[in-house]
Amino acid sequence: MIPSLKKLEVILNNVADGVTVQDVTGKLVYANKEAARLLGFNTTTGLLSASLQDILSQYELKDEDGNEVPLSKLPGRRALKGKNEKTILSFRHKDSPSVHWSIIQSSPVFNDKGAVEYVVNIIHDITEQKLAEQQKDMFLGIASHELKTPLASIKAFTQLTKRHLLKGDDTSAIDYMGRIESKVDEITKIINDLRDLAKIKAGMLEYEPEVFNFAELLRDIIEDFKTLIKTHSIVLEGKADTLVIADRLRLKQVVTNLIKNAIKYSPGADKVIVRCEREGKHIKVEIVDFGIGVPENTKDKIFQPFYRAENADKVGGLGIGLYISSEIINYHQGELSVTSNVHKGSTFSFTLPVKPHKA
Repeated sequence: MIPSLKKLEVILNNVADGVTVQDVTGKLVYANKEAARLLGFNTTTGLLSASLQDILSQYELKDEDGNEVPLSKLPGRRALKGKNEKTILSFRHKDSPSVHWSIIQSSPVFNDKGAVEYVVNIIHDITEQKLAEQQKDMFLGIASHELKTPLASIKAFTQLTKRHLLKGDDTSAIDYMGRIESKVDEITKIINDLRDLAKIKAGMLEYEPEVFNFAELLRDIIEDFKTLIKTHSIVLEGKADTLVIADRLRLKQVVTNLIKNAIKYSPGADKVIVRCEREGKHIKVEIVDFGIGVPENTKDKIFQPFYRAENADKVGGLGIGLYISSEIINYHQGELSVTSNVHKGSTFSFTLPVKPHKA
């Protein structure tokens, strides 16, 4: 049984894709609500009352290779020749920097005489898919660069070590071996972050909660930094000798990552402050640096995977450390956040619930 036009319209207005129908002149004679939304109109009436030229004049249309697409090359126009057409296009409103991607499937509708009378266009929004692909490509480029750099250093130091060992120069060889070990640690960190990212995406990151003194953990971390870092002093402030129930190694991973970031993003400073205070049933931890800061419009984005702030282009990294840290803190019923001023520094903070006292 064929549904009535009214029922058909109800159905089409509730599908996830945009649907339009155009006549042989190219004029739109039907559009559902999703089509109106995708094309920047509040109502289908507003869309249908506009000419195709007026609609398209508001947008910059490009194909997957970045070439501009003229009206004659749109799939709806090509389908007027009697064949199904399918293409992927990017849409950018000329007043907006945002780019949207869609798959457009256009199919001709023939009359009793076999001539094309209408063309039906199905518009499927794939913006999220395209953004994910772009992020993946960008991430692979960054990851290959980040791995290439320490590997090149390892090769160079290995050659130098071999040369000095042949000369009997053990002192220089030992120094180069230490540098090789440092570069291996860098690669191990990258591999571990990639592994943790994959586990988080699969919901399989392991946690092993235990009871421990969080202030003692902070002191241990800072002592480790004192033996490795000579450019910055790490200062511990506050008193929070409090027991927590948490995964000790995972929280060490978070704090270590935040301190490393504080050092990396404050090349002109010489100090990082680690502050820990008890606040009711929680402890609050702050890592304070005096570096380049985080622009206001990127504060929410820096905790997303693969994102790196524009003012951090010259600083290496995969762009996943803060995402992993945020996920670990979320598991512990806390929240990782940032306050910052460009050129003045940043404060990354998180809270953790303390271990309740026994009655």
